[in-house]
Amino acid sequence: MGCTRTWCSAGYVRTVNGKPPVQQNIEPAFVPLRLAPVCDPSPESAEAPAPVVETIRMELSRPGGTLTVHWPVSAAGPCAQMLRDLLR
Repeated sequence: MGCTRTWCSAGYVRTVNGKPPVQQNIEPAFVPLRLAPVCDPSPESAEAPAPVVETIRMELSRPGGTLTVHWPVSAAGPCAQMLRDLLR
């Protein structure tokens, strides 16, 4: 049976199954875990880097369909202004 810290500190929990709750002093501890490697760092397994994207891509869903907009990253400021205007 658990309780929130507020209930416990306020004294609402007096007994558990008719007995007073047992005080447990458990120290938090670091538990090391062995994890499988995420990738193979060997040079032969290296893939080509992902291409650099130079556009901002937005999909705007409306009841009549979805509008996809590709905006140049170099004009991010006007893109942000357009989004502010659309979301008003």
